[in-house]
This record gives sequence, structure tokens and C-alpha cells, in this order.
Amino acid sequence: MSAAERDLTARELADALWLASQMWNASREVARPAAVPATPKREHVVLPMALPPPEDVPPALRSTTPPHVPPEVARSTKDAVPPQFVLGTPSRHEPGAARPVTENLPHTRAISRALRPLARLVPSDHEVEFDEETTALRVAETGVWLPAFLPALTRPFEIALVVDTASLEIWQREIADFRAVLETQGAFRTVRLYFVDFDQESSGDLLVRVGAPDGPSRGPAELLDPSGGRLVLVVTDGVGRAWHTGAADRVIGYWGRSIHVSVVHLLPHELWSWTGLVTTRVQLRMPDAGAPNARIRYRLADPSDERPPDTAVPVPVLELRPDWLGHWTRLVTGDGPAVRLTTLFADPSAKESTFEVDPLPHLSPADRVSRFRTIASPPAFALAGLLAATPVPLKLPVMSAVRQTVLPSTKLSHLAEVLLGGLIERDEETSSPGTYEFRDGLRQELLSTCSRADTARVLRTVADLLPKSEATRDLKEALDDPDSAISDATPESLPHLRLQQVIFRAMSGPYAKRSNRIRTMITDLTADRVEPETESADSIARVSAPAEEESPSQILPINAADPGGTVTVRDEASSTILSQQGDAPRAWSVPPRNFNFTGRTAMLAALHTRLTSGDAFPTAVLPEALYGLGGIGKSQVAVEYAYLHADDYDVVWWIPSEDPTHIRSVFVELAAQLGIPNTGAVNSVIAAVRESLRRGHPYRRWLLVFDNADKPEDVRPFFPTGGSGHILVTSRNTHWSSVAQTVEVDLFSRSESKQLLQRRNQGLTDADAEQVADVLGDLPLAIEQAASWLRETGMNAGEYLSLFARKRAELLEAGLPVDYHVPVAAAWNVSFDRLSVENPAALQLLQVCAFFAPEPISRSLFIELQGIPVPDELGEALRDPLLLGKAMRQINKYSLAQIDQSKGTILLHRLVQGALFDRMTPQERAQMRHAAHVLLATDDPRGPATQNNWVKYIELLPHVRASKMQECDDPWVRRTALHSAVFLAAWGDDQGGLDYGRELLAYWSERFGEEKPDTLSTAKQVGVCLRALGRYTEALAVDERAYAVARENLGEESENTLVLANMVAQDVRALGEFTKAWQLSDGAYRTAKAVYGEEDGLSLAAADNLGIALRLVGRFAEARDIDQATWEHRARILGDEHRFTLSMLNNLCLDIRECGEYVQARDMLETAVAKHRRLFGDDHPDTLRAIKNLAVARRKAGDHPGGLRLSEEAVLRYVKRYGENYPGSLAASLNLAVDLRQAGALTESRTLGEQVLAAYAETLGEYHPYVLATKTNLAVTVRLMGELERASELNEDAFVTMQDALGYDHPFTLVCATNRASDHAASGDFEKSYALNQRVLERSQRVLGEDHPSTLACLANIVLDLRGVGRTADAESLQIDVISRFRRALGKNHPATIAAASSTRADCDLEALPTG
Repeated sequence: MSAAERDLTARELADALWLASQMWNASREVARPAAVPATPKREHVVLPMALPPPEDVPPALRSTTPPHVPPEVARSTKDAVPPQFVLGTPSRHEPGAARPVTENLPHTRAISRALRPLARLVPSDHEVEFDEETTALRVAETGVWLPAFLPALTRPFEIALVVDTASLEIWQREIADFRAVLETQGAFRTVRLYFVDFDQESSGDLLVRVGAPDGPSRGPAELLDPSGGRLVLVVTDGVGRAWHTGAADRVIGYWGRSIHVSVVHLLPHELWSWTGLVTTRVQLRMPDAGAPNARIRYRLADPSDERPPDTAVPVPVLELRPDWLGHWTRLVTGDGPAVRLTTLFADPSAKESTFEVDPLPHLSPADRVSRFRTIASPPAFALAGLLAATPVPLKLPVMSAVRQTVLPSTKLSHLAEVLLGGLIERDEETSSPGTYEFRDGLRQELLSTCSRADTARVLRTVADLLPKSEATRDLKEALDDPDSAISDATPESLPHLRLQQVIFRAMSGPYAKRSNRIRTMITDLTADRVEPETESADSIARVSAPAEEESPSQILPINAADPGGTVTVRDEASSTILSQQGDAPRAWSVPPRNFNFTGRTAMLAALHTRLTSGDAFPTAVLPEALYGLGGIGKSQVAVEYAYLHADDYDVVWWIPSEDPTHIRSVFVELAAQLGIPNTGAVNSVIAAVRESLRRGHPYRRWLLVFDNADKPEDVRPFFPTGGSGHILVTSRNTHWSSVAQTVEVDLFSRSESKQLLQRRNQGLTDADAEQVADVLGDLPLAIEQAASWLRETGMNAGEYLSLFARKRAELLEAGLPVDYHVPVAAAWNVSFDRLSVENPAALQLLQVCAFFAPEPISRSLFIELQGIPVPDELGEALRDPLLLGKAMRQINKYSLAQIDQSKGTILLHRLVQGALFDRMTPQERAQMRHAAHVLLATDDPRGPATQNNWVKYIELLPHVRASKMQECDDPWVRRTALHSAVFLAAWGDDQGGLDYGRELLAYWSERFGEEKPDTLSTAKQVGVCLRALGRYTEALAVDERAYAVARENLGEESENTLVLANMVAQDVRALGEFTKAWQLSDGAYRTAKAVYGEEDGLSLAAADNLGIALRLVGRFAEARDIDQATWEHRARILGDEHRFTLSMLNNLCLDIRECGEYVQARDMLETAVAKHRRLFGDDHPDTLRAIKNLAVARRKAGDHPGGLRLSEEAVLRYVKRYGENYPGSLAASLNLAVDLRQAGALTESRTLGEQVLAAYAETLGEYHPYVLATKTNLAVTVRLMGELERASELNEDAFVTMQDALGYDHPFTLVCATNRASDHAASGDFEKSYALNQRVLERSQRVLGEDHPSTLACLANIVLDLRGVGRTADAESLQIDVISRFRRALGKNHPATIAAASSTRADCDLEALPTG
């Protein structure tokens, strides 16, 4: 007896004895068919599993033990299940009997125990039973016989077992055993069986079949049960197409809205990532036993995981093991704390995608096998090799026989690994269902992993299994004697002969001759007939061809900037050119291709091998870095690789990476291609892009090229952390070798240099090409430029070398370092001299572009402009688009810049810019730099805070910084630099805005003075960024200095002075000095209103600040009045949906809430949050603030579950965007801790509260009001957990400090005092509690009002204090009044009203109100 069998309770032993007696009685009844059966008891009937046997299962492989069904059960259920669906089984003595195709379910007894808590009884809603005792008492008392009834006890749940028929033939035994466990468990009223074919691509085709796979079909609504007692278990392996396209998610999400549904996964969880189910680890809590999934509260275990859409419902996904089912049982019953389970978020409104038959079509057979060897378990890989030796089409009975005979230690899950590992696909062409075949070329690769002995065992096993099959004819004889005769080949035997030819060839040795004989027979048979070109026939033909006889093919690059369209395929053997439609990437952004690209063949091949070798590790993306000197051709190699392998990817995206800000802008563009909305919050957009690529939704195959990435620490944060894509980096920095695999890009080989020169110049001799390559040092950029020059000018090599020698000497005389720059600069100076004669405007345009960044420059910058300070030739070209076009053609002619006609951009290499800079005089440099500044300033839309202008600022920013616009003498030009800094902060890149703002502030303070308006505006912008990053002390130092300078130099009424006064007030508020902040804000508002008028933008901003300050000092009614007026002004001037108007509405709702009108505030915020989401997106800072505020309003209005859901969302979004210690993240977490306490999750609430307290104390200091508020909230949780001493300590510390910092009448202090009184009451000191509450009541009535909920909470606690001191009559009289006032203020169903009526002590909480 096993340990599990010995571990029986007395009750289990009694149940077992009773069951044995019933089985004995049943067997006696079967032995005496004439006996009259007793009246059957109303018991749950256990049915055999109604699953069909596979049609192609040979009798020898079917189950050898028929299920025993007692006659009375058979009679009572004869109509329930069609008899043809009961597993057919041969007799035990049938010849050729073998082991069953599928396996029994392990751990059935442990699974039964895990489900045991569900075996509870509850009163029925519609069934009754006779109550003997009550009836007898009634008869005795009244003399009237009137029967009494009571609700019958019944099981609360029934099970709807939904079986996925996509792979039913593999799992039917495990499913049958699981069903038997459910039925014999006795925990459920009934177990109903349904079937759904999840191999359909569309949700409209997912029909529910009742009782059998071909039973009556119904729609998904068939499973809905309005009584609420049905649990749906979907049993699947996740392989069917519907799991990949999203169709299954839609149907399951539809069920989950009304009933509880869970997925039972038949595969080990290690293999789930191979299937179509996308799961995540989630903490789940069920509000009621058996509640629908839509009501399950969840919390993501990893805050970095993307939050699912609001329409998605959490669906637990379980492995068919006792521990997993035990967790599920605790969840369904609602017992105990939250349960952590792997979860599928099923969205009934999700868009469906198409099914991708082969997600890795670019892999060669060798690569596929190598990848499978890496990711599969060793037994699975060994099994794959054995199955490759199977000489018949792969069907489940054959595969199972091979597995159980040749490799008996393997499990069914190992076979599942083979089926899911990308080696085998279902053969849709065959007429026999359930047939699989290896993908093209894989049999040969896998056979090389098998020993000859194992291959022979497989052949014998199949021959024994199918002795009369055409496929196994002569097979045993061939194994015994390879030289034995081969039966005549027929068209019917041709596919089998092809398989045998491949297998015998792999066995080699004496079997190689037999392989050659079979091949000759195949050739003779097919010589005079044409094979139908089916996919399977072609596949087998390719497999059978010897590797050395296959013709190599080279896929040439795609011949267009757009990779879609035609792919050219060259067959080297016949030199014929073929065309086929390419599989173009769906998202493509790569620079134009260089059609003169030469050489680097070995490097490209090695790069491809290294990148694709990472495909074996789908959870990690290993970057490849191309590094080398400037001009060496790194970017050209990357461009060529992208075009060469374009059809391997769904997304190919080029990311210029010199500046992190530019990387962010490119990610925003990529987000649009991935269908990710631009919320205006750049960091959240970037996080969403990285998560999309990691998860492979909507595109699995992607290539990101980070070009010219100088600093690894700046670029690595943008890398996706996983997924099935590739990352390629180009850099001049050798330090990439420490964080990536690196490939050094060196000079051209001499043959590559000569090849490029002669390709562009057909008449160039080897000797001349050798000389040119030698003087240019084989530098690719110089070779390319020289080739263009020779082609365009027609100059012979001797003349060019003479001209080059003169230019080289000039450069050396000028002191240019003797390195690879000399040949490059000399080569370009030859072209520059020619251009200055042919088209001076073209050269001058290049000189202006030398001061831009080495990034694409929009052609629109130069079109139809007047008054730009440039030489006359260029000025004329800027006014006339025809002359400008001619200049650009001349530039392109000599390969001096890269011009992308499709995007309308011009791009100069940094070395070209350097050469242009070196040849200009100081006067020319000053003139051309100023021209660049004016061009950029002219293109400035002058509205950096307006979202519609952000695309233009993204385009301008790298050139603004590279040209050093802050150094220009023209204030109008310099303002574009300031606008760029403002844009970065508005865009959400606070750190980038801070860095650039500090750069501007330092330069302008030193050169122009601190008192200049632009310097003061920049100081304000630096303070804004520091405050947004939570660096309040630094912000205050910057703002106070600027404010002092402004007051001294500009006066008290200057616009800059008033703005900076408000900035200082915000800093002071953030640091917790609420009274000082209010005084500053009040003074600034009064001055602005008097000088500029009430409706001026400056006055409205000052009023906004004043409202915040009033709210923080507890003057809620005054804050409400001023916020109401400001909101109305902004709505009239700016419109209802302007960002500033909605921000004021959010503030007004806070005032209304703090005034105690919770329901009104909640209703207004619901509308405001919906507008924020629609206009700005879920992750915009304003939206996050509104969501956070609505969460609190919901809780205070009595909707605790709704508040909890929004609090969790707010925390996840804040943390994902800003991190855990960001002020908004901490405030949201403080609110969530209160919501968790209200939901009864005290341990989770305390843990989170302790974390927030520590973070606040570290970032704000021990005496900040928000630290004290956190202590107040935490003390309530600790007291409710029974730790009275700790609660008293927290409250006392907060109460004393609040009185000093805020005053006794501040609402924070009053709430803390109310909770402190509750500590006294909890310790039994009702006198002390009563005295403190009386003092609080008097102040609360004066400060907040007599009917404010906080006042009423204090009054409700006084009722309990009065009872505690023995004044019961006073308590009851006061309680009636309190309940009445709660009903008027909050409604009769509000939790606070109910608590007051049930004499439950009120606990108050605090929120970290926004400071800006």
C-alpha cells in the first residue's frame, strides 16, 4: 500500500467500506437477472466517459478493459449518451492486443482530495424536504396535521465539462479519468459533457455540441446558467487554431461575464508558452463562492506586466495536478486569502487574427532541429528522432506504439513536445483524419540523430503493428537481409518507397545499397509520368534527394526601398532568374538600399547565423553589435542585412541612436505601426512597445536596428526583454563587447575595393583599381565616393590620383591628423571643388547641413523661403524649388549625401560634415551656422505644449541640439531651443527636459545673465522637471533663486516674477509647508488679478495654484469657490475638452469630495475620467491623476469594489510609467492600502502601507504630512489585526506631530484624533475615548460642518463611547439621530450608514492630496 493510500481518515475508510458493499450488491444483482431490483435511491449516476474512439485506431491498440456499468445504471441512462460514443474495447484475449493509445490520469486520489472542499451542502432555492420534527410538534400543539417543509440540502455547483476536440485522440483517456473523478467525487450536483472544436479560426464557428463530438450543435449561450450554480471547465491542450487567433478568448470571455469558467490545461505548464494560450501570473480573489469571472478581483503579480483591457475577464488556467486544483478550489469557494494562479485574460471584444501555420518559415531544416534540441527535453528530442524513422504516415496509434515500445520511459507530454515543437504539422491533404507529417527536410536531419539499432527497432515495431499494410511490405525481410528482393513498385506504394529510401540511406552501411535500388525503382516508375505537384509529394521528393545533389539557391536582396513585392531568386546551376511574391514585413522603416553594396558576404552570413542562433532561447533576446571606425560601413552592412532578410520578419525598424530622445521619438512612430495608441506619455508608449514586442503581439518576428549607438547605458533600456525577435546594434564604441555579441567591421579587403570600383566603372583596369584602392586605404566610404567621382566625371584613374595627391598634401599641410580621415577628406575635397564650380548653391547647401545632426533633414526646411541669411546662390535656390531640386541632384550625383526621395529627406554622414567644416573659413562657418539656426527657427511651430505640434518638435530636436541654437545671438532663434526643452517635459520625457534645460540655463546665465527673460523661463522649466521627478528640494533651490532675481530686476508685478512665485509655492507645498505655500499663492493671485485681470491666462494659472493651496490647508469650501470660477472661465475661453479645463474639473471634484459630497464628486469624476481616457489615453499624467481621484471617490461613495479596481489600475499604471517611488505612485499605493483594508485583505493592506511609509519617509522626511497620513491609515489596519500597542504608537506619533505641523483644526489632525480615540476604546478606556471624541466633534463641526461624513463618523463613535461608559439611553437617542443624518448625507445603503446602524466603530482614512 502506498503512502497516499495509508493516509486515510476514519471517514474515508467508512466511505470506502460503504462503496464496497454497494458494489458487492450490484454484482449480485447482475448475477441474478430475474431478481426484482429494489426501488432505486435518488443518487448521482456515474456514466462512462462518452468519448469516441479514433476511427483509425487498430483493434490491437484499443483499451483492453471495458468499463463496468451496472445494469440499473445502464437502464437509467440509456438515452443520456448515444451508445456509439462509448469507448469500444476488444476482449482481453483478442490476438495482437497491445497497450492503449493514451494514458491514464495520474494522482486521481490526490486530485479527488483537492476537490473535496467543494463537497459541501447548502439549502436549495427550489427543492424542499419533509420536516418530521416540526410537523410532529405542530400536530402536538394544534391537533392539526399540517406537514412542514424545509429547504433540501444540495450541492451548490454543477460542472459543465467542455472538451476541446482539436487533439481529442491524444488526451481521451486522461479526460475520461478526470470526468470520472468529478462524477465520483460527490461534490457536484451533476457533470454535464460538452464538446467544442477549437481548431476553428473564427469565434463564429465555435459551436457547442451536447453529449458527444457530433452531438446536437448549439451556440455558446448554451452553457450560460442564470441560477449561478454552474462551473465551466474547458479541458484543452491549447493547440487548436482558435487559441492562436483569439477566437477562443472571445468565447471564453463571453462565458466569463455570466458564469465561472476555468481552463484545465493538459500539458505541463513548462510547455504552455508553445501553445496559443497567453497567460500571466495573477493574484485572484473571489467575492462570492462560484462568482462569474467578471467579478473576480485580481492583481498582477508583476507590476511591469501590461494591464489587460477593461473588457477582459480573468480566467484561471490550471495544470491537471492536485496542487493546482487545490488552489482553484480555494478560489471557487472564496475561502481564505487571495490565490495566486496563472491566468488567461479573455476579452470577448478582442479582435481576431489569422492563424500562422508556420511562425518560423525562414528556418532551414538544420536550424529547426537545432532549435528543437535546445528547447525540448532530452526524451522528447530522442522521440522525435525515432518518429522520423517511422516508414508510414504519422498517426497517433503508430506514434504511441513507437514511443511505448522503443522508448517506454517517455510520457505522453514528451510526444506533445514533438507535436508542438515546430517539427510536425497536420497533413490536411490526406483523406485520413489525424495524420501528421514532418516538415520539409526534417526527416533526414532527425534520422542523423538516431542509431542504426534504434531505427531498426522502429521499423520492426511498425511492421508488427501493421502486418498487412502496403507500407510495411518486405520490411522485416529487408531488416534481416538488405539484399533481399523488393516488390514491384506501384503508384500506390510510391510514397512508402520514398520514405523507405530516405530511412535506409540514413541507416547507411549495408542498407545504402537497398536505398539506391529503391531510388532507381522510383526513377523508373516516374520517368514516363508526371507527378501531381502537391505539397506533400514535393516535400517527400525533397527529403529523398541526397544533400550533395541538391542545387544551391541564393536569395538575392529585394530590389526596392520598400521590401514588399518581388524577391529575386537566382539558381547558380542554371543561371536562370525566377521571381516570386515576397513575404514583406508589415512594419518597415529602413534607410534606402545601396545598390552598389559590395562584398561582406561572409560577414552577412555569420551575422545571420549569430542572430538566428538566439531563436533557440525565446525568453531572451541577445543583441548583436557591429562596431568599427566611422566610415567603415557598419550602417551599410546593417541596411543590407535588413533588405536581405526582409521576408524573415514582420517588423523591421531602424532606430538612430545617438540621442535617447531621438530613440524615444522613433519608438513613438513604431508604436503607431503596432497599433499602440499615443497617449501623449512617451515613457508609457515606449513601455507598451517593448511589451508588445516581448509578447509577440501583434507581430512575432521583428528586427530592431539601433544605429550609431554610442553609449550602451543609454540604449539598453529600450531593448525588449524577450520575445522572438532580433536586435542589431552599430557603434564606434568597443565597449559594446561587454553587453552584446560583437562583430568588428573592418576595412574592405583589396578584392572588395576593386570590385566596387570596377562595378561602377566598367573600363577600369585591375592595375588602376589597385592603385586607387591603395591610396584610399580600402576605406569603404572613400572607395564609394571615388567610384562615384570616376563614373560621373569620366576622368581616368591617373588624373584622379594626381588630383587626389594635391588635396592630400593640402590637408596634411593644414595639420589634419594622419589617420583614416586624410584619404576620406581628400577624396571628398576633390568632389567639393568640382561642385563649387558646377553648382555653388549645392555646395553651400551642404555647408549649411554640416551644422545639422547626422540624421535625416526634412527637405521642407529649404523650400520657398525668403530672407534667410545665406549667400546669393543658395538664397536663390531656397526661393525656387526647381533650383533647389537641381542642387540636390548634383549632391546625389557625387554621393556626397544620402537623399531619400520617398521620405523627402537628406542625410549627411558625420565624416562628410567634418570634411565640410574643416574646409570652411571662420567667417563661412559663422554664416552657415546662423543660416541653419534661422532655418530651424522658421520651422518652429511655437507651441511646444500642444500635442499636435509634437511631431514637428520630434523632427527638429536633434538638429536644434546639434547646431547649438542656444549660442545664437538672436533671441528669436534661441527661443526655439527653449521651446524644445518645454516640449520634452510636455511629451513626458522629464529627465530629457531636465538635462537639456540645465544645459541652456548654465550657458544663458553665464553669457546673457540670470535676469534675462529667457534665462528665467528656462529656470522655471528646470524646476518643473525636477518637481515632476520628485526632486522637490532641488526644484525649490532653482525656483527660489530665479524668483529672487526676478523680483530684484523685474519687480513684483512682472509676469516672470508672478510665474516664479507660483513655482516656489508648488515646491513648498510638495515639501509639506502647506501654510507658507498658501500665503505665496494667495499673494501671487491677488497681484495677477489686479494687474492682468481675472480672465488672463496668468491669473487663471495663479487661481489654479491658490485652489490647490486652500485645499491643502483644509479650507475646502474656499477652494471649491475659486476652482468653480476658474473652471467656468477656462471652459468658456478654452473649451470643455481642453487639457487645462479638464484639469480644473478634476480639482473641483476633489473640493466637492472633501466637502463631504461624495456621490456628486463620484458622478462628476466618472464623466471626467471617461473624457481623459478618450482624449489623452489611459497613461497620460492627467488621466492617471483623474483615475486616482475617482478611485477614492468611489470608495467614499460606498462602492468599495469599484474603488479597489481603479486603485489597482492606478498603481499599476503609475509604477509602470514612473517607478514605485514616484510621488503619484506612492499616493496611489496609499489609497490602495485603504481599499485592501476595506476589502478585508488586512495582511496585504499592512504590507503595502509599510512600504509606502518607508518610501515617503525616505523621499520626503519623517515629519512630512504625507508620512503622518500614512501612519494614520496604517494604524487602523494594525489595530484591526489585533496589534493595539503598535496602532497606538503610530497614531500618537502622527497626532502629536500633526498638531505642530498643521494645527489642531486641520482635517488631517481631526481624522488622526478620531482614530486615536478608537485606540483608547479598543483598550477599554471609553472615558478617554469619549473625551477625545468630544473635542474632535466640536472642531469638526466648526471646520467641516455638522453633516460632513467625518463629523458624523466621530458622532457615531461617541454613541459607542456612551454605551461603554454606561450611558445607554443617551447612546440610543444619539444613534437614531446619527443614522438619520448618515442616510441624508450618504444614503441608506452606504456602508457607513449600515455600520452606524449596526453599532460598528467608524475608522477614518487620509489621502495624499495632489500638491500640483
